[in-house]
Amino acid sequence: MKLDFEYGHGLMSAELPDNTDVFIPGTTVPDPPCLPQDWDSLYNATLESIRNPMGMPPLKELAAPGKTVVFVIPDIVKGGCQPTSHRKVSIRACLDELYAAIGYGGITIANCMPKFKEEYQKLKAAESPVTELPKVDLRKVHSTDGVVVEGFDNTPIKFAKCCNPLPGDPIVGFITRGFGVSIHKANCANAVSSMKDPSNAPRWVKAYWADSVKESYKAGLEILALDRNDLLKDVLNALSDMRVPIYNMNARQVDNYGIVNLTIGINNTDHVDRVVARLGKIRDVLKVTRN
Repeated sequence: MKLDFEYGHGLMSAELPDNTDVFIPGTTVPDPPCLPQDWDSLYNATLESIRNPMGMPPLKELAAPGKTVVFVIPDIVKGGCQPTSHRKVSIRACLDELYAAIGYGGITIANCMPKFKEEYQKLKAAESPVTELPKVDLRKVHSTDGVVVEGFDNTPIKFAKCCNPLPGDPIVGFITRGFGVSIHKANCANAVSSMKDPSNAPRWVKAYWADSVKESYKAGLEILALDRNDLLKDVLNALSDMRVPIYNMNARQVDNYGIVNLTIGINNTDHVDRVVARLGKIRDVLKVTRN
């Protein structure tokens, strides 16, 4: 279904699944009484609405590892510039709930930070298109570890651990001081930021995958699953069936969930997509992500 939401000075359209539950204040549910417009009253009411969404189960029943919860909070006053606008009150309330959960041990920073980093990198990459790299006068030469770097012949290279590029990912190279060329994904947040730094920009060069690449590259995966007996056994059997080498593995339990981190041998992005899809079919696995 297609719905139009009030946004700014106009409307914003959204395509939603046909089975989406839609609640319209004043139409499908009664309008609540008008609240006092002081900060404390609005804050407390907003916090209560976040914990108990209209016409839905409490948030503590909706939210769980592997699930995504989206808050839609309209700003009736266009622009929301006043101190007690919906967006300012609701963002503060959401952050306070997060801080409180970390404080009493409901969630840990170790669990939060990877997701925060992932979302931050997506936002930075989206708002910062890759800068056009300077052309290199020297012709393309021989590859090293399956990567061709313009202007360098058989130079030592290393694959950046911040983004772990694989054949199939668009890549760029950074000339390090004394360690050859570091290969990054073209949309790596660290690379995009560095290209904007005038002192680093000249050290970025064009790179691409050669026609013949190495048989195996290391890739990191994280599996989130309901904790149960034989979970690791099922993961290992799935990788064995696909003849995927394992270089490193560790697992830990968080509440009733199991988190498995793997470093495996992968040929290219198509290969890692197939492995992720196969692991995602294991019973009780909630999510598989590439690190």
